[in-house]
Amino acid sequence: MIVKLKALGPIHIGSGEEISPMDYYVNDKFTRINMNGLFNDPNFAPIMEKFIEAAGSQRYIGEHVPTKLLEEHPLYRLPIRGYAKEYLETNQTVIKAFIKSGARVYIPGSSLKGCILSALLWYVLRNARHRDQQEIESLLNGSGKFNDLLNIGFKLMIHSRDDRSFRSMRFARWLDVGDSNFKDANQVLEISLVRIQGAKTGQEQPILYETLRTGVEFELKISSQNLNFSENQVLDICNQFYRRVLKNEPSKNIQPTANLLRLGQGSSAFATSLLILAEDLNLSYYKVTPPTTRKRIDEHFAMGWVELSECSN
Repeated sequence: MIVKLKALGPIHIGSGEEISPMDYYVNDKFTRINMNGLFNDPNFAPIMEKFIEAAGSQRYIGEHVPTKLLEEHPLYRLPIRGYAKEYLETNQTVIKAFIKSGARVYIPGSSLKGCILSALLWYVLRNARHRDQQEIESLLNGSGKFNDLLNIGFKLMIHSRDDRSFRSMRFARWLDVGDSNFKDANQVLEISLVRIQGAKTGQEQPILYETLRTGVEFELKISSQNLNFSENQVLDICNQFYRRVLKNEPSKNIQPTANLLRLGQGSSAFATSLLILAEDLNLSYYKVTPPTTRKRIDEHFAMGWVELSECSN
């Protein structure tokens, strides 16, 4: 099935890279510098040595290189969302980069596959037969490891009962999710200021991210392969689970009209553990506790929410 993924709000899937203040400058927009182009520019040669010295302390590039010269070497330019603009005017700091290939943005299939797994585990373990249910409840109450629950879940999710083929499917071939199509960073990203709320210190922690803009769409392919569920059933199960997550973590800006899913940064213990399963089974001793912190953009926008639907073309 070809699936359309639509961002319902800001999304961040990190590459692990942090963009240094020596790699970007800010005016009306955020501009990431093409450093290869800058270093090969003859007009940069007279200030190169001082620039390299300053780079060790990660000072802001705008303090060392004329704006006119920087403007000639953009890698990409992004709008700055809401409160992030005011914050960047006084705080030139690192920005967490969205995953890309070159300057092209995509959704990794592995990220989506992990989110789908959370939903499927919740579904099959909640609806297990009575014999399995007793073991599941015992494991959730602390007598086993998560891997034991995972093994039960996979045996309920996939066709094979042969141990050798089961082990193979358990780690790879139960579901195939391809990477999405690629999009130009200039067209789909923006800079967002995320504040972590509810920390024990009582203080909000600000973090800058590259995020997908609301409404951006990607396409990718999923194949249920050896699952006991069709691709349409997989989307429906995801929708059931993540609407439960949304009920536990209400977000006013999220009003889905298709199958819901939460992806990337912003997901909490509700979406990434078996906490909702434990609630459904009325278990009070599950070791994972509800989240006490929230990540919000511009005070109230929740991160990570997407819609999934089958492409009509």
